[in-house]
Amino acid sequence: MDNKILKINSNDLKELSGSMRVARYFTYDKLKDIIDNERLYFHNCELFDDDNERKRIERGRYKNQKARRISIKIHNALINECKAYVSCWTIFEDENAALWKIYDNTSTGACIVTTVEKLRKQLDQNILIGRVSYEENANIPFIDIEGIASNYLSTEFVKIAPYAFEKEVRAVFFSKETSNSIKMGINFESLVDEVYLSPFANSKNNLRTEKLLLKRIVKNKIKQSTISETKKTSKEMSK
Repeated sequence: MDNKILKINSNDLKELSGSMRVARYFTYDKLKDIIDNERLYFHNCELFDDDNERKRIERGRYKNQKARRISIKIHNALINECKAYVSCWTIFEDENAALWKIYDNTSTGACIVTTVEKLRKQLDQNILIGRVSYEENANIPFIDIEGIASNYLSTEFVKIAPYAFEKEVRAVFFSKETSNSIKMGINFESLVDEVYLSPFANSKNNLRTEKLLLKRIVKNKIKQSTISETKKTSKEMSK
């Protein structure tokens, strides 16, 4: 076990099917780092743009507001004791045009597709993999974190409803180390089922991405996107 990772017990977290397909969208530069160095970045989720990270506790679990306030106070003390590091994925049924535009905003990258089972095999046993819930009264899982707390309320697996389009699956671990991110080694070839080239990249950029991918995977794992968009001129739009 990596000594940065705290040991956990997660019987309350719903187990995902190993065959569930998950994906991540990358810019070329981030993809190059993963391929060249064979590593995934787990980011300190308190630095994410969403101000609700690690803060949201639903009302339904508590009989009264006093109990809820006490629980929040305890929870806030615990998150100061350890940081949560997250690798974000999305359930993959087909490409998501919105996620392409958000996470490959340079229109130079690729979408990596794998399964929960393959991802799990790459990671330490104390790294949790779970589906994010967006429900108002979500059943937030309790987990035990060795040396920190028993029955820690794992708010890392809950987000507010406006983010539901992400269909997010998270790999999460806890550490006493405070950092912007922590790197974990992977075997890229073993992880990847297939990779989609950006539908918004020009042919030169996609050839560059394909050349990069061929360092680690065979050509038949590299797919062309099914998305096709053409920017219309204002004159065409007015017709």
